[in-house]
Amino acid sequence: MSTVKANFFLDSAGGNTAQINGITPALASQAEAEAGTDNAKLMTPLRVKEAAVSSGAAEVFTASGTWTKPANAKFVKVTVVGGGAPGATAPGSTSTTTSSGGGAGGAGIKYIPGSSLPATVTVTVGAASGTSSFGAFVSATGGTTGGAGGTATGADVSISGTAGGTAVSGVNVGGGGSSALGGGGQGIQNAGGGFGGGGAGSRSVGTTPSPGSPSPGGAGAPGVVIVEVFE
Repeated sequence: MSTVKANFFLDSAGGNTAQINGITPALASQAEAEAGTDNAKLMTPLRVKEAAVSSGAAEVFTASGTWTKPANAKFVKVTVVGGGAPGATAPGSTSTTTSSGGGAGGAGIKYIPGSSLPATVTVTVGAASGTSSFGAFVSATGGTTGGAGGTATGADVSISGTAGGTAVSGVNVGGGGSSALGGGGQGIQNAGGGFGGGGAGSRSVGTTPSPGSPSPGGAGAPGVVIVEVFE
């Protein structure tokens, strides 16, 4: 039976170096780590991480479209966020009126084996209050104006959007709800931020005999679909 002698010591740069039978094996470069074809070089933890991260390619859909499956896809991670709702309109009257903020879009994360995916998948990105989806695999609804946040369907991880803040008439304006990827608008008529954030409410000031005009709330932020491929 042969004996393999392995030595480990610190090199001049202070790093760990390994010798096997008196020979120092070469370390894989990032490109070699990603290729995964060389069986005679060592892999450091950094190279393992680089290979794993670099094997995934992310495609971000900010508008509806079609996703095409790469030939070597082992699985995909899909993140969907529904559109945030705009803030409610403050009605015009002979007094000061305020309105509530819009709910944020829901969010969902889904892991799908490559073998379960067709060659192409229809991607829908929700505008304000709209639903975002990745085919029939996973979807997330938008928030409602002056109301609740959206929810996800078919997701492995579901994150509901928060509701818009409630206004106290004549006193305060409701802020927009926050999504997993976007903050709600705060302050009069401010739009939702990021992806899926709800818009803030509004204020209308009127007096007798001069009623104020209706004042719309801030816009809701559209949703997004992010597809990460791992080969």
